[in-house]
Amino acid sequence: MANLKETPVWEAGVYQWETSDPVMGGENGIDNKPTRQLANRTSWLKAEMARINDLIHANQQTATQQFALK
Repeated sequence: MANLKETPVWEAGVYQWETSDPVMGGENGIDNKPTRQLANRTSWLKAEMARINDLIHANQQTATQQFALK
């Protein structure tokens, strides 16, 4: 069993399987499409949270340096 390759992008939507869809696995199989889309969104969210956390940490350090009693 292999893992899906994740790309940190925000997917516009998540595919809904239709009753007419043929069952097909594999990297580009339709059965993996919604799972891959959700994995991509999760990867994107993780990257965004790390970026925001870094910005907050940088701003905290700047504020501490500016307002520290000397």
